[in-house]
This record gives sequence, C-alpha cells and structure tokens, in this order.
Amino acid sequence: MPNTVTYIKNRAFNECVAMTSIKFGSSLKSIEYGTFSGCSSLTAITCEAVNPPTLGDDVFYEVDKTIPLYVPAQSVEAYQAADGWKDFKDNTYPILDEAIDQVQSDKGQSTKALRNGILYIERNGKTYNAMGAEVK
Repeated sequence: MPNTVTYIKNRAFNECVAMTSIKFGSSLKSIEYGTFSGCSSLTAITCEAVNPPTLGDDVFYEVDKTIPLYVPAQSVEAYQAADGWKDFKDNTYPILDEAIDQVQSDKGQSTKALRNGILYIERNGKTYNAMGAEVK
C-alpha cells in the first residue's frame, strides 16, 4: 500500500486467498472491520506506521497469527500491546534494512535476501519465503 493510504475500508480484501503478503505504508491510521478476514494465504505482514493503526473487529479473522509481523524497531512493544495487533505478539519483529547474504551448503549455493523486513531465499532459480513457500 502506498504511503498516501491513511485508512482501509471494511472488508476491502475479504477472502482474498491469493494474497500472500501485505505491506502497509507509514501513513496508515486505521483498518476497518473484516478487511483481511479470510485471507488465509498470508505469510507475512509489514506495517511501517510508527503508531499501530487502530483495527476494527475481525480485521485478521482466519489469518494465521503465527506469521511474522514486521514493524518499525521503535514500535515493536506498542504493536505487541495494541488491540488486534497483539494477536501477533510472539511473532512481531523489527523491520530491518535490506541485507543480502550468500550461503554455501552441502545442497548448493543459496542467496538470502532481507527486503523491507521480509526474508527471501533464492535457490536454483526459484525464490522462497521464510516459511518455505515458493514466491512468484
């Protein structure tokens, strides 16, 4: 979402099972009722807003709460305490700057790339997220 988005209307992405990750810009203030309800394929959420946006009811209903939530480093504790966001408490991590690391293993060479707080692994011409799912 571009930084110009300040709120997201209710049920805007309801049941969008093709969505695998979402990145909210720094200007987001609120997300209304059920916006991402049923988005069961989400594997990561990034929110660049320093203050946790307010969430309506059931914004992340049926979204796996063990997926990583990436937020500004100075805001991790605020998100872990905020209504709705605290459901991701044990999986809330700081957004890190881009980093790339070459890894050599007995299975060949892989590239780990951290882009906007999301880890990607590239091996044999394919890209995978940190959960092992192929990213296209």
